[in-house]
Amino acid sequence: MKASNSVRAAATVQFLGSLAGLIAPGLVWASEIQLRRLYPRSYQPQPARFYVVLVAVPICLCLLGIVTSIGVFHLREWARRVTLSWATASTLVCALWLMLHHPRSVGDALLVIGDLSNAFAAILLVILAPISLWWWILLTRKSVRTQFRERSNPSSHAQISI
Repeated sequence: MKASNSVRAAATVQFLGSLAGLIAPGLVWASEIQLRRLYPRSYQPQPARFYVVLVAVPICLCLLGIVTSIGVFHLREWARRVTLSWATASTLVCALWLMLHHPRSVGDALLVIGDLSNAFAAILLVILAPISLWWWILLTRKSVRTQFRERSNPSSHAQISI
């Protein structure tokens, strides 16, 4: 069974979004390599947590998104469930961050350059919330769930057609 056009569209958005998500950690990583090559004697590497949080974790999550989008395109039930879980978790993390994180103020400064995390979380929430809602509406519809289940369990389909 082939995926419907709406499922293909969701998989494509997930794939392209995951690819786009690789840009920022790739730029951070490339800039660190460039700094080390340009200034080998004076270069001071960032702490390990910097590389984990800003490079390794985003790259791993984007790769998971790419693999999952391929699974959605091929109507794998595990991919549908991971996509729904990821849609919920990412939106909740952004919303909770905005509710619980309070940027530090420095004197009378309106904007502290070192703490743009709230702006980043807000932009991410504006992008992720409608996409997550779309995935939830699409991937929980009975007709769509049936496509994934028939693909996951072809023997039950063969028994029904006999």
